[in-house]
Amino acid sequence: MFTISSERAPDYLRFVVVGPGDVDETCAGAMFCAELLRRTSARRVLIDMMAFRPEFAQTDGLDVLSALYGTMPVLERLAVLIPAGKSHGLVLDVARHRNVPAREFEDLNEAEAWLRGVGPS
Repeated sequence: MFTISSERAPDYLRFVVVGPGDVDETCAGAMFCAELLRRTSARRVLIDMMAFRPEFAQTDGLDVLSALYGTMPVLERLAVLIPAGKSHGLVLDVARHRNVPAREFEDLNEAEAWLRGVGPS
């Protein structure tokens, strides 16, 4: 089962993505996250993808990129929590093109410290 949950921390909004996600679910998830960011006016976000299992072909990555480009709001910082060796780099690519400081992390505490501005940018 594919799920996305959200949690408001004092300094950022955290999304937790869990389960297998095909290209349609991944694109819809990006839209959900973007809409909640807009409604809350959050400018710092943590996307926890430690338990996410993308199940789409590399060629479908273009659809995901398009969805991310079309939905990502203006952000101050974006942290992605992801297991080592599992990055597809899609979120970071979009952030880079939008001039949003973004980093991937394997450790939640490091990601949170960076989002709060306590660590290298």
